Amino acid sequence: MRFPYPHLTATILALKRLYVNVKIIYVKNIHIFSAVFGRFDTTFCLTISLNL
Repeated sequence: MRFPYPHLTATILALKRLYVNVKIIYVKNIHIFSAVFGRFDTTFCLTISLNL
């Protein structure tokens, strides 16, 4: 089945790629994030998760 909006598909793919890149950067630097934010980071993530 062909998606009727190729530019939209391209945008979605680009966003997905961007998200993956950000996630890789985050995972590689998770120890830095943990050191900087500590408990606040965890609370913040949980708050966002609950609000979504």
